[in-house]
Amino acid sequence: MSRKKVFKTSEEAVEYIFSEELESEMIVLPPEVDEFTDEEGFDDSETLDPSVRDLICPIIYMAVVNTCVIYNMVNAEKKSIKEIRRYIVIAYLKKGNTVQKQIGRPSHTTSSRVKEIDTVRRDGVGHIIG
Repeated sequence: MSRKKVFKTSEEAVEYIFSEELESEMIVLPPEVDEFTDEEGFDDSETLDPSVRDLICPIIYMAVVNTCVIYNMVNAEKKSIKEIRRYIVIAYLKKGNTVQKQIGRPSHTTSSRVKEIDTVRRDGVGHIIG
């Protein structure tokens, strides 16, 4: 049994998620019985129709691969698919669900946006340019 890991940043957590060390420590626990599962031995693969899952997962993977190919064509610094996936995961981790709807008048402060990769350039409309 290994020690419990404590991460100071989301980047450390993502790095650990994609490390080879984690694969040997993974344990899959069944979900607890509650009002959503209401049965023992609930199979979470039933939460998404297999035909939809088998269609969406390859499309997402293909989008990540295409992102990597385009990035490597445009930039001198080459990145692997694994690194591109890390950037995507970090962006979603930083986005999170921390935004709460404010009551009252909106403030005049600018919202913080997820920092993009430094080498990505955009035109005035938001399109990526090479």
